[in-house]
Amino acid sequence: MKSQSVDKDDLDLQAEADRVVLRGHAPVGVVINREMEVVQFRGQTTPYLAPPPGKPSVNVLKLARNGLSIELRALISAAMKKGGVASKDGIPFDENGYKRMLNLSVTPLGDKRSPEKGAPDRHFYLILFVDVTPPFASVEAASERKPKSRNQNDQKATRLEQELAGTRDALRSAIESEDSLKEEFQSANEEILSANEELQSTNEELETSKEELQSANEELNTLNAELRNKNNELHELSNDIVNFLNSTRIPVVMLDRRLSIRRGLGLWVASGIVDRFGGSILTRSNVDPDRHGTCFSIFLPAKP
Repeated sequence: MKSQSVDKDDLDLQAEADRVVLRGHAPVGVVINREMEVVQFRGQTTPYLAPPPGKPSVNVLKLARNGLSIELRALISAAMKKGGVASKDGIPFDENGYKRMLNLSVTPLGDKRSPEKGAPDRHFYLILFVDVTPPFASVEAASERKPKSRNQNDQKATRLEQELAGTRDALRSAIESEDSLKEEFQSANEEILSANEELQSTNEELETSKEELQSANEELNTLNAELRNKNNELHELSNDIVNFLNSTRIPVVMLDRRLSIRRGLGLWVASGIVDRFGGSILTRSNVDPDRHGTCFSIFLPAKP
């Protein structure tokens, strides 16, 4: 038990020592997300980041001081593009009128894979600000200012050229990002136009099908009406024939186009009618194979 207590005390002491070292000697920095919004401050970042006047913002580019936004934009874009560490050393930085040198680095954190649809984005980036100003630089800056020598002018010119080159690189990176975004937007716009054309074509096909169905429906309605009229006419004609046959006292024989009897009175009934009214029946037969058969002609007096 005593050994475990000693080990626990050693672990607590080591953790406390690590916290003191990290707090006092580790470089300051911030953690940002893909939208360049600060989600965590690490250490005292006041010399490099400060809230701008106006509406509060956590965008690291808006918080950057003394022209650091250009360098930060370029490094963040590079880290996002290659998925690795992007750094730049020897960046000149003005702090309260004194020239200082700064090393910047951007390191990706979290899951490197693309987030699933609907899942929260776990891509974060650690930005570290490392002050690498030589110790004697602050002493010289605090001493009495001397006239600038030619060597100092050359150093200043070199520094300005480096700043100009960095600005050009940042501008080039911004232009490339803008061109890439334009291409993506153009591609998305073309896909939307293509989908719109397909929808229009589908709509036209549906309209054509609808018109064809309406036309077929109208034709079916017309045919249905015609068939209904024909059926009514046939029904009326059938009723008329039946009524006529039931009401007349004259023998009637109905023939088809081949002169075949379709409907009429029987010969025995016809003979009785002829005898009753004093008429006569004439029979004529044909033995021709094409038109063979027997024809009965009934004659009745006009006034019985």
